[in-house]
Amino acid sequence: MAEIVYWVWPRPAGWMVQREGSERAAAIRDTRDEALAVASELARSAQSGRVYVQEADGDLYEHQAPDE
Repeated sequence: MAEIVYWVWPRPAGWMVQREGSERAAAIRDTRDEALAVASELARSAQSGRVYVQEADGDLYEHQAPDE
């Protein structure tokens, strides 16, 4: 199964969650933490998903969601 990647990006009106390769946002949330929660749930439901974050300062990192 191909890995599914979700990105969390800062936007002027909040934070966007976007599946890699998609032109549309999967979600837009007011805060970074809310966007990370959505992206983490989408990645978890894909069973082979990852979440990457681009911070407002341009730094990139892979988000490691705590095990539930």
